[in-house]
Amino acid sequence: MNSTAMTAAGHGFQDFVSEDRYRPEATDDSWTKLFAYFDARLQ
Repeated sequence: MNSTAMTAAGHGFQDFVSEDRYRPEATDDSWTKLFAYFDARLQ
């Protein structure tokens, strides 16, 4: 898994309460990658 995109997202990128920190694109991308990782390894 490549973590380059996550590094650019910044700390607290999934903090939907804080408009300054929330990054919806990074959040969606992280969930997609997480579930793909689980699908590949938890069968």
